[in-house]
Amino acid sequence: MRFVFSLNTLLVLVPFALYVEYFRPRAHTLIVLAACLAIIPLAGVMGKATEQLADGAGEGIGGPLNATVTTPGARLGISLCCPA
Repeated sequence: MRFVFSLNTLLVLVPFALYVEYFRPRAHTLIVLAACLAIIPLAGVMGKATEQLADGAGEGIGGPLNATVTTPGARLGISLCCPA
């Protein structure tokens, strides 16, 4: 069986980033690296979720929702502000 890499594979870095943050708080470089790599698949999951919401909500609501939430700047802002 072959291993196929996908962005969802990087989701294992989410708990790893939390582990490093709480149990190795002095490893700043490792925390930032793990968090930066962990946010990539989270942005993809968020994009898929907004597409499904847009499909279910109809064109009037779905279009603006998809345009505002799925832009890279909005996605980054939401991803960074929600945990805070």
